[in-house]
Amino acid sequence: EQRELTLASNLDRPINAWAPEAFFDRASRRTMVFWATALGESWTRPIDIRKSAHAVYYSITADFERFTPAKPLLPPFPDGPSVIDATMAPFAAAEGGYYLVFKHEVNKTLAVATSQHLEGPYTTFARDIAPGTSAEGPSVVRRARDEVLVYHDRYESGRSGALRATSMRGPCEDAPPELSVPTGI
Repeated sequence: EQRELTLASNLDRPINAWAPEAFFDRASRRTMVFWATALGESWTRPIDIRKSAHAVYYSITADFERFTPAKPLLPPFPDGPSVIDATMAPFAAAEGGYYLVFKHEVNKTLAVATSQHLEGPYTTFARDIAPGTSAEGPSVVRRARDEVLVYHDRYESGRSGALRATSMRGPCEDAPPELSVPTGI
């Protein structure tokens, strides 16, 4: 049954939990639940969001009854305030590593990090895969053996977008015209 999970109780004053996701790791038969959290004083005004950097945290479970204490998966960048909206590439482990696509708030676009281990550490190797207007909310899909698609929200321009690459290592380019994202999605 659906229920609320309290996964951040070991963190020092968590404010929120944004964009939660789960990734089932076939190799270890465990599920990683991850989300973005800011720590510190609760916000009272919208501008207060600037007071607290977001980082991506995770917890591991094998049965959705017992969870490990929350730990940082992607800490904030040294040159930027927040890291949010992470998603795990569903096929990455089969390709010799784990890949996370996420939004970093330095230039408000998508980045990619990789690790040889589910729990990291993750190293960012691509910091602007969706140049142009701001991008967030990535979702990764394999369209073919040699084609990866990264759907995302172009929130400042009020539209969605899709990027294409031959692998998670990129490079990414705008998806071809025959691939469209429905208006208003």
